[in-house]
Amino acid sequence: EEVSFFKNRMTKHQSALRLVHYYPLAEPKHASHLVRAGAHTDYGALTILAAQDRGLEVLLHQQHENGTASSEWFPVPLIPGTFIINLGDLMQRWTNDKWRSTAHRVAMPSTDAMEQRFSMAFFVNINGDTLIEPLQSCLDDDEDGNG
Repeated sequence: EEVSFFKNRMTKHQSALRLVHYYPLAEPKHASHLVRAGAHTDYGALTILAAQDRGLEVLLHQQHENGTASSEWFPVPLIPGTFIINLGDLMQRWTNDKWRSTAHRVAMPSTDAMEQRFSMAFFVNINGDTLIEPLQSCLDDDEDGNG
């Protein structure tokens, strides 16, 4: 790919900044752990998140030595002054699945759900007329990029 590959796909980008307010629950729920935003991936190139409170979890996949696989939700630590970057479905497609879209959700102990929560996300999206196919540099020798 040429050096300007990404630049040329961001001239009319459709990125969006979103402030998310998780309202406080009026009464405690009986579950010990509540999901406030269900598991999903973002469809764009990437998402830059300024999380203000704990609750974001990512799904981590592990391949074990015995050949089995497992998945587990892992809480993302909050580090003051930093941003969280999630890869989106577009980046997974561009890299021919070499980089994976970040499956994530918002979940928290039920006691924390009584407090309001805020997060701010910048969804990086490309030009709407861009043809989306794997980058040539991410194709194996026997692949043509057509799935």
